[in-house]
Amino acid sequence: LDPEQVNGQEKVSSNLHLVMADGHGEAISEPLAAAKAAHPESVPETRILRSEHIELEMKPGGRDVQEIRTSTQAQLEFKPNRGGQTQRVLDASRLRILYCEGSYVDTFLAWNVATHTDKPVVKKQAAAAAPALTWSDQMTAKFAPNTNQIATIDQQGNFRYQEGERKARANKAFLEQAANRITLTEKAEVADDSGVARADHIVMDQTSGDMDATGHVLSTHSPDKNQKPGTSMLDTSQPMQASAEEMHTRDSNSQVAYRGRAAMWQGANRISADRIDINRDEQSLHAVGNVVSELVDNKAGQDAVFTVVRAPELTYRDDTREALYTGGVTLMRGKMTVTSKQMRAFLTPKTAGNSDDSSLD
Repeated sequence: LDPEQVNGQEKVSSNLHLVMADGHGEAISEPLAAAKAAHPESVPETRILRSEHIELEMKPGGRDVQEIRTSTQAQLEFKPNRGGQTQRVLDASRLRILYCEGSYVDTFLAWNVATHTDKPVVKKQAAAAAPALTWSDQMTAKFAPNTNQIATIDQQGNFRYQEGERKARANKAFLEQAANRITLTEKAEVADDSGVARADHIVMDQTSGDMDATGHVLSTHSPDKNQKPGTSMLDTSQPMQASAEEMHTRDSNSQVAYRGRAAMWQGANRISADRIDINRDEQSLHAVGNVVSELVDNKAGQDAVFTVVRAPELTYRDDTREALYTGGVTLMRGKMTVTSKQMRAFLTPKTAGNSDDSSLD
């Protein structure tokens, strides 16, 4: 109880300082009905905290919340109150919720965290998307001022992520809620059913599925089982591996761009350049700057023969099985050397019984 002076006399008022709940504790924060009616478009989610021990501390004066914390295993559920909101459940070994003026949430802290997020169905009768799952040693969530809505989430320590076929891991992860974008740093890795990408820094756009990777990029793309015979300049029977300083994917991985000391290889076949662009829908490859292609022929009963071509630019199309080198070309094959302003190479058409993708016709 706090003493106070009223008309020169000391009186006692009952200002709330601390509330503690033990044993199946539950704290619910729900928007007021008046707020829902006045601003339905900005109503936050209902938050439900469950734990065996909950402490609620008030600011001086007892009107606004200072902090809610748990010292034992806790679960925090975000329940949508309007369309477009996600339902999220968070489990942690302990947590703290810090408030600013007006009892608006400012910062959320949690340890040994696992989250489960169900995205809203965008179209009627559309199949529900796979839930987004994350795990990390620590989490810090910042809320937009005076909204009780999450702005950013920072997770550190053994971060892992899974959404359908896509998985990711890193030491640090940063989510921007409004942009629906995740940034992974320190030993970042993203994998799905088509391959794996590793880099110092990876940014994933959760809405479009696009990805940007920078710094010591290494990627592996598995062979496409539905790919027609002869739809690659390299060997389609083996995984395609690549390295570069940057990698950018667009349109569900149908377009892939490598920048900065880019190199691709499958088996003994290899292409390197300053830039390499792949368009899987158009079945084309475009390489620019210090292009070097190395193709090997493995004939039965014969030693492997390498064909090395150097040029400033290379354009390859699968529909014609043609590789066009331009800008001043040098070809070396065994004891033969050919130089020209441009050179067109025709690869042997791929058939079901022919695995020698690199043969020159």
